[in-house]
Amino acid sequence: MTLEQTFPGLSNAPGGAIIALADNALDITGPSRRLTTELADAEVKKLIAQIRQVDPDFRYQSLGPATTLEGQINEIRNLRMHRAAARYTKLGDMGPLQVEVAQRMQASVDRAYAEGLELLAARRLTTRLSPNEPLGNYIDRTVRKDMKQLFAQHGIEQGAGKQVRVVGREYDTSGTDRTYRIPDLRVGKIAYDSTIARKLPSS
Repeated sequence: MTLEQTFPGLSNAPGGAIIALADNALDITGPSRRLTTELADAEVKKLIAQIRQVDPDFRYQSLGPATTLEGQINEIRNLRMHRAAARYTKLGDMGPLQVEVAQRMQASVDRAYAEGLELLAARRLTTRLSPNEPLGNYIDRTVRKDMKQLFAQHGIEQGAGKQVRVVGREYDTSGTDRTYRIPDLRVGKIAYDSTIARKLPSS
């Protein structure tokens, strides 16, 4: 699955186009509700085989087959990330990584948002202009930290001049003026940015 398949028309979208991530668009919770342990085990074996086709040295650390729905979902999700990382690091194919990053980043944003609301309620975040300011800053910090850890765990280099980058100036060189934006994350030519404010074409 590539982002172009997930979001039809993305490849023809103008630069800077904002595409909202639909609820559960990239999540596997729905399909996993129908998984029996037998089907989940088969999916795990299939993913491991696909990873080893790309990286023969891959060794999956496991304490045994997951028996709960949550465990099955997490195991399959983690193997999907391993597969995406292997295809990127070994083959230079970043399509699957772009999809997994979208899902992982959305999950990180959701967790950080819930945590931030609790911190606000407990008055543990300093509010100056509005409650959204410290909440947004907390989410940004948390998500960027999560994503850096994710890439480090999978041996994916990130930073200035790399195909993967967490936070940094991304320049638009299509015109005469070198303008830039600072998204939360970029994988190849896809930039990811989370927001708690509603965004309109004018903003």
